[in-house]
Parts: sequence; structure tokens; C-alpha cells
Amino acid sequence: MKVIAREIIQNKILYDLIYKEKYDFKTKLKIFLGNRPFITILKKQRERNKLYEGELVVVRINKENRIYEFITKIREWGKINIPIKIIKDLSIKNKEKLKIELIKNKEFKNINRENTINLTNIIRFNKKLEIINRNEKYITIYKTSCIPITIPRIIKINEDLIEAIYLLHGDGHYQKKLYFSNKNYDLHKFIINTFNKQLFIPKKLWRYRINHNKRELIDKAKNFWIENLKANKKRFYETRKLSSFNTVKYGNLRSIIDNTIVSEIFNYLIHKIKIDKERLSLIALNGILSAEGNAQIDKKGLHKITIAYNEDEKQMFINLLIKSNLKNFKIEQNKRFCIRKWEHQYKFIKKFLSNNLIPFNKHSERRLNLIIGFLNHSYTRSAIKYLEILKQGKSYEEIAKTLNHRKDSVLELLKKDRYKKFTKKTISGKIKINKRGKEFIEITEKLKNMLKETEKEYLEYIKPINKFKEE
Repeated sequence: MKVIAREIIQNKILYDLIYKEKYDFKTKLKIFLGNRPFITILKKQRERNKLYEGELVVVRINKENRIYEFITKIREWGKINIPIKIIKDLSIKNKEKLKIELIKNKEFKNINRENTINLTNIIRFNKKLEIINRNEKYITIYKTSCIPITIPRIIKINEDLIEAIYLLHGDGHYQKKLYFSNKNYDLHKFIINTFNKQLFIPKKLWRYRINHNKRELIDKAKNFWIENLKANKKRFYETRKLSSFNTVKYGNLRSIIDNTIVSEIFNYLIHKIKIDKERLSLIALNGILSAEGNAQIDKKGLHKITIAYNEDEKQMFINLLIKSNLKNFKIEQNKRFCIRKWEHQYKFIKKFLSNNLIPFNKHSERRLNLIIGFLNHSYTRSAIKYLEILKQGKSYEEIAKTLNHRKDSVLELLKKDRYKKFTKKTISGKIKINKRGKEFIEITEKLKNMLKETEKEYLEYIKPINKFKEE
């Protein structure tokens, strides 16, 4: 049996509904052709089956072991319009009598579970949307002049979905249509895969447009993105207008879902997700970091961590930083948050690692800069060198002798604010590493372990980019 649906729906859900969903009305009706093909449900049939004018229904037309499903409303006098595409695809003749099934909205208890969002409530948020409860698992969301979408009623809110939502918020758009723009193909894959897995939005729905400033490189850039996203070249829009800004050689990509209902779902989710815990704030912040953040390195090591913003985003980003207990930031030129001092950078990194997270989680290049920049910073290297010896509980003289430094030099360094919080002095005059010092060593060891995996991940990411540049 071949099933075609005029709605956004994953095949697995479609076939599950076809075989398990109970119809509310089933009969054979004549299909009348013309400019607007239609069927008519007689008044007695409507009354008997409680079908009402203006009611939203799922319609299934069955012909020769082929089923075509679409969502529409019952019009005046029980008329239901049939899309012309269905007439053509099923080769329907005028007044041909075919089996018709109608499925009405079902009533289910409105369940609100922890860490979930019930999408049936979206109609309270947006009055232009309507829904059909298909069964306990799935709903169809409908809006006039839009392709409907059938997805789960209950959306589980997990860490990947939170990070993806804030990543798209940072580098995307979700008014009327939804899109994500970035030059990093790993970030596009993360968004597309998360939408597919968590929101059940099919990968085939996405379309793409390359943003480039050199016309002669557009075809080559398209092949780069097709290969690295495993995308169908037919899903790419033509690049007609060149970018007025310089782009990377393989171009920036815009991944697009040109459907208002999807953008309304995204809008609803970002308003309903509760970011009320430190860990969730850090996960949301990680999405923003991959979109708008940076880790800049200079000769000394990690120079600064930044997050760019526009005025509409400013308060949201401040709230996330405060909820994450990251308050040591400055505002530069009224366009980015900045963390400069080594002590504040350490607190920033420690906050993520203490929650079993890492900054720039999905952006291997920036994560690598952060880790290398902090570990190679002269203050970090000095702290590690002294604290490793202090584990042994040596005196100032012994430390100076071990490192071949002057005693007064050792004293001067360990009295500095950035280091003295890591040590304590014993009654015998010896100096020991304290709890904070041990925590610092643990943090740097974690970073060293993460460095190996991050380098490996970055080398995989950069390989096709280097190949593109060499060709």
C-alpha cells in the first residue's frame, strides 16, 4: 500500500496512524471535478456522524491500494474541497466514486509532565492555530494557507533540544519562516538532527541557500555543503544575489524551513521552556556561545571570552549569565559581553566543568581555542607548577630550592590575589595547597583530558575545509 500525505509528517508516524487510527466516517462518494474539485457529505450523513460545517478533519481518499491523506475543513453544505494535486496524482475522473474516510478531533486528558511541553496548549498561545488530536501520542497543527504538521503531543525537553533552540535563536530567525545561518557545518547538522529526533520534523523538509561573495565559487561551495550535510542537491535554492560581505571560501549556509507553523512551534517552545536551574542556564548559554561567542587567544594565552548581542537579545543573555552565576562580565562597545581577567575566565570554565559541561560544546574550533588558551596562559602554568609542589607540603625555602628560584620571588608570587586563595600556611611555617588549590588542579586535569578529544574532533571537522581550500 502506498500512502501519500499532504502534511509534514515522518513516515513512521504516518504509517502508524494509517494502520491504528480509527475513522469517524467512512463511505464511497462521488468526486466532482472543475476549478475546485470537491465531495459533498449529505446532511443526513453529517447529522448521523456529528460532522459540522467549519470542523477541521483528516480526509483520506483510497484508490487502487493508494491512500492520499490531507487536512481541511468541512465547508458550507458539507462540501470538502480536494486539492488538484491529489486529483492528478490519483488520476481521478469526474464523478468517480471512491472510498472516503474522515477522522475528527479526539478528546484526551491534558497531561502536563515534568520536563515536557504539551503542544495541545499552543492554540492558547496563538489563536490562529487549530489542532486535531489524532490519538494519545500525536496531534496535527493546522493554519489556513499553510501545510499542516503532525508531531507528538508531548515534547520531551532534554539538553540537546535546549542547546539547539538557543543556538538557532542566536544565529537564526523564526518569524513566518524558520532558518539558521552559519559557516560551521557541524552546527547545521546538530540543528537538523535535533529537530528530527526531538521534534519529529523530517530532515527532507529543510532547504538550503548558500551565501557567497564570489559567483565563480558558488557551485563548488554547493558541493561542499551537499557532501558534508548529506543533503539532496534539489533542496538547494539558487544563489541569485551575491553577499556584500566577505565570506569564507566554501560560503555561509542558510538552512531553511519555509513553514509558518514550524516557526510558531519554535516560538512557543522558546517561551515555554523553563530555564530555572544553573545547569539548564549553562546549556542554553552554550547554544548562544556556539552562535555568538568567541574565545580569543593572544601571546599570553586566552585573551578574552566574548558573546556578541543585539539590543533585542541583550536582556535574555544577561539573564542567562546571571542564572548561570557568571556575573564577572563587562560590556564592550555596547555590542558584546566580555570576560577578560584570568581569574574570571577560570571561574567561567570551572562553572561549566563543575556541572559536567564544557563551554562551546558543539563548536570544536572555539572549544579548542578556549582549552589551549587557558592551559597555555602564563598564570595557569605558574599556578600548576607551584601547586603541584605544594601538594607535598614544603616550606618556602624548599619550594625555592626545588624550582631554583629565590625565596623572596616565591613569596611574592604566592601572595598575589590570583594564587593565595589556592594555599594555606601551616603552624610550622610550611605552605600547603588548600581545597580550592586541589580543585584548580582537578579542573586543569579535566581540561587536559578534554583537549585530546577536542583536537581529534576539530581535525575531523577541518579536514573537508582544508580539502576544499587545496582543490
